[in-house]
Amino acid sequence: MSTKTLKNGERVDIIPAIEASRQSLAIFYSLAYPARANFLINHWKWLYSGRNSQNIESWPIVAQTQSGTIIGHAATIPTHVIIDNELFEASWFVDYFVEETFRGQGLASILINEVMNSATILAIIGSSSTAKSVFRHHGWAEYFGTVSYSLPIKISNHPRFRLAPFRRLLPTADYFIKKYYQLKNRAGTDEFELLPLTQTMLKIFTDDLSDVRDCILQHHDEIFLTKRLIDFPFNKQIKVYRSKHSTALLRFTNSGGSNRINILKTKTTSPVLFFKQILALGLEHDIDEITLVSSDREAQDSFDRLFPVRKDIPYYLFSHTQRLPASTPVKPARWEMIDSDLDLVHTN
Repeated sequence: MSTKTLKNGERVDIIPAIEASRQSLAIFYSLAYPARANFLINHWKWLYSGRNSQNIESWPIVAQTQSGTIIGHAATIPTHVIIDNELFEASWFVDYFVEETFRGQGLASILINEVMNSATILAIIGSSSTAKSVFRHHGWAEYFGTVSYSLPIKISNHPRFRLAPFRRLLPTADYFIKKYYQLKNRAGTDEFELLPLTQTMLKIFTDDLSDVRDCILQHHDEIFLTKRLIDFPFNKQIKVYRSKHSTALLRFTNSGGSNRINILKTKTTSPVLFFKQILALGLEHDIDEITLVSSDREAQDSFDRLFPVRKDIPYYLFSHTQRLPASTPVKPARWEMIDSDLDLVHTN
């Protein structure tokens, strides 16, 4: 534990979350992350342990007032990354939050400095505009080329449109959108299997590093996949899709009342046929939205035509000791598996 003095003179303790009371954490998570609070309260130790269960002895860290109220939070998820063909221990920097009334008092910098000394390589994917300025100020390298894709099928149940002024018209729009997709997909698709994920299937998704050259990737070995997927508290939501041309990890989830297929990882020789089958699956299972994240530029050429909604997601890297490559490292793509680290927590 360390005690820091903020600009307003108030003293706060920086301690590992494991030393905070369950009640204090529960109150904080409910205020800071209301949509995820229930999951975090019950499963934060799994989430932040990553591939190393000892991580929770030190992380997350929380900022706690002298009265015991948690006002700040910063977490890491241990992983391995490969940079220029060399394997490094690394951490994802996640769930960085300062309570609004304490912003501008130096607490954000205190927390981020603690994080920056926690691993050889640190990575972030996606962030708020406020956080971006903090990362740039502290010298994090920014990379582009990662894209989030979305295919809304039932927009009346989508959080973006649920409170829109024209929401009464959305059920009619749903009907015509579904009919459009049914007609678009009427040519039919090849047969495919949808199987529960088992330990023996993990080998399908482990990385063959023999062809890795001049890129950055998160290493998906069997340890990583076991801890992030097999040990996931809701692992029954994870399915293996398999056809003649594609293999994929899918997650079927309900987040905020919206049913979603989240494509965690794909290996495909035909993105178009894969898309048609996933769309058919979504229509069959009354899915509201299909999403994926990709850093593979070749695949993105197809996804840009198939998914109507895209959003660029910058990612950031930091290291005190390693030279980071300046070019955008997007081949081959492995960053989408962060989706399983971060997006899996959106569980009711």
